[in-house]
Formats: sequence, structure tokens, C-alpha cells
Amino acid sequence: MAEVLKIAVALDAKFFSLLERKAHDITPAHVRLLSKVIATSVGLKAAVVARDERESGLRKVLNLGHTLGHAIEAATSFQLRHGEAVAIGMILEGKLAVTLGLLDVRDLLRMKRVMDAVGLPARLPARLDMKRLLSALALDKKRSAGAQLFVLPRSMGKSAIDVPVPPLLIRSVLT
Repeated sequence: MAEVLKIAVALDAKFFSLLERKAHDITPAHVRLLSKVIATSVGLKAAVVARDERESGLRKVLNLGHTLGHAIEAATSFQLRHGEAVAIGMILEGKLAVTLGLLDVRDLLRMKRVMDAVGLPARLPARLDMKRLLSALALDKKRSAGAQLFVLPRSMGKSAIDVPVPPLLIRSVLT
């Protein structure tokens, strides 16, 4: 579900609205809806990959939530599932976007509500070692002039690619 939400937030506002309305029903018990959600998500992702096979531009939107998500995975010794770490990463990256004035806080709250409804975490684990998290983030290859580069949500269905975020701002969002 983290992948589905990432696709909706990054690429398709109408799809996100569907997920928002039907979040509690997206379960194996509702096969038709679940199939539609999966097919829509896969179709959107496939269209992006087809347009940018080498990740030179548009395809980077698929990294939403992954910069912090990968650092969270490493800092927790992979105790969280990839999707859980990416879900938390999406929320934290959404907070960065709000702080930078790229995203309306109401959209961030919408993201949190849907994550809660589908059972995905939206907060860092309570006992996470912040030094470990920052060290893991420092190993990420997406950097420019001392700043970490992020894919950040701008609104539902729209993302900004390669947004430089200084370390102090990242720390302020994580703590």
C-alpha cells in the first residue's frame, strides 16, 4: 500500500482522492476495489517508466519517500518493512515540503489520514537513534553542494524533483 500511496501522491490527484474515500475498503475482502487500485497504480508506474527508462528526469518521482525511507531502514537495522519505512519517509518528506513552502499542510494531513486508514506508520519509531539515521542519510548518493536532494510532494499528484535541502532543515524535521 505504501507503493500505491506513493504513486498517487506523486502522480495522480484523482487516484489519491479515490484512495482517500475508499481507504478502509482496500482489503482482500473487496477484491474488485483492490484489483482496481493495484491496476491503476501499476499502470501509472509503467507509464512513467516507459517515458523515462533510465531515470534521467520524470522517473525520479518514483523515489518519493525513498530518500528518508532507505535511511530509516538502515538506521533500524531493517526491522521495518520497506513499505513501512517509505511510508514514514513520505510523511517526513512531506513535512520538509511544508517547511519549504512547497506543500500545503492540509495535503500532508490528508496523506497521514490515508496512511493511518490503511495501517501504515507515519512516525519514526520512538527509540530510533537519530545519529544512526543521519549517518545513514549521509550515505545517500543524491547530494549537491552540501545539500541532500529530495523528491518532494507539491500537491496531490504533483512532485518536485531534485530539491536541495540543507542538513539543518532535515534535522529540524526529524527531531
